[in-house]
Amino acid sequence: MFELWRFAFLCEAFGGIALGGALFGYGVRTGALPWTVAFGTSRCLSSSGLLWMNVAFATISLTMYALYLQSSWITTWPDYLTNWFITLQTTFFCLQVLATRAAIAAAPLLPDGHGVHPMPQPVVVSLANILFHVQLPLSLSVVLLYWNIVEPFSHLCMVNHAAAGCDDLPSYTNLWVHFYNPILCTASFLVGRIPFRWTNAGWLLLVVCVYGTWTVMYQMLNLDNGHPIYASIDWRQPYRTLRLLAVVNFCVFPGVAMLFWGLGKARDCRDTSAQHCEVRETLVVPGK
Repeated sequence: MFELWRFAFLCEAFGGIALGGALFGYGVRTGALPWTVAFGTSRCLSSSGLLWMNVAFATISLTMYALYLQSSWITTWPDYLTNWFITLQTTFFCLQVLATRAAIAAAPLLPDGHGVHPMPQPVVVSLANILFHVQLPLSLSVVLLYWNIVEPFSHLCMVNHAAAGCDDLPSYTNLWVHFYNPILCTASFLVGRIPFRWTNAGWLLLVVCVYGTWTVMYQMLNLDNGHPIYASIDWRQPYRTLRLLAVVNFCVFPGVAMLFWGLGKARDCRDTSAQHCEVRETLVVPGK
């Protein structure tokens, strides 16, 4: 059994790092689009309008986070992937406000109203960009996993009221995290100009594999008192659990990341102002 624990631990701890680097990357830049444009402008809003929208989203996220922050939740914070996600998401929305302010302050105005600036990307923008590439695909992935594995729709009384032992609809805070949250994240993504870059998406797999490592340690150290965090992730049956996580890590998370990458391309395909800034950045900062 010790060998199985060690094998599972190594697969999660080091497999995720290697997988994230091989399939994606651990970049922090916004690519050809200057960070002043990516974080400080919008296709449909003025810069000040974008800032106020980000403030509103941060306020909503902080409010729902506070409501979700209950005493029973605090004592089990590391246990659930949802808790990791909602914390990272709330941190991102707060950092996005600071990044937007920094971008607006740093960007010189061109005739078309957009900024192109060769100055180095600030740390707060890099951190916001890392969390952006984690929380956006994770928001939808958490919903898909929750309603298909943890709490299948078919088990809800409102769907199958005739079934014995059916479950009631979750609380409004639970529904916020597991249903409405991706709408907020996707709306922020579509209104803004932050590019979802394949070379930055490795941070997503790193986070989920760190969480997977935690689930191994949780049972290996007997913190579960015989009850795994999720019934489907039971490391006392390591081969079954590794198969499940292989599907999740190799298919679900990369698939959702590819979905948002494609959605970002569709968003940007007619955004001529952003494309103009990409060309100007190439001219202003050769080799970047």
